[in-house]
Amino acid sequence: MKKLFSIALAIAFFCATSISAQTPAVSQMKADSKKELKKAQKETKLEASKTKGDVMKAKDEAVKTKTEAAKTKMEASKTKGQAMKAKDEAKQDATKAKMEASKAKEQAVKTKKETAAKVSATDVHLKKDGTPDKRYKENKDAVKKHLKKDGTPDMRYKENK
Repeated sequence: MKKLFSIALAIAFFCATSISAQTPAVSQMKADSKKELKKAQKETKLEASKTKGDVMKAKDEAVKTKTEAAKTKMEASKTKGQAMKAKDEAKQDATKAKMEASKAKEQAVKTKKETAAKVSATDVHLKKDGTPDKRYKENKDAVKKHLKKDGTPDMRYKENK
């Protein structure tokens, strides 16, 4: 306890001597620094007020852009309605086209059956897709000769020699 008390007295003595030891030059420097601090605070207040003004302008501009955005949304909803109508019309056109395509397929199937009947009458062997079947002798004669790009016969093949 005595040690703590003696330490407290030493600290108090040190603080008292340091305060009284200040010279007029130090107090003058303190006064100058206080003046500079006040000037800096005034300048920061001015800058803060300017930025507040800028913030208010920005808020006003934001409000204007929001109203413009709302206007464009309204216009977009109007055009969306028109687009929906156009989409419905396109769907109707697509269903009509599908119906016409199915009719065309039916007609193609009929003509294919008719041509198949005609071909079978001439004894030409055909595959399901309508191309001649090369396994039969009468279709092998219809094989083209091998030609080069310039149209001359390619002599590497037996049939061209």
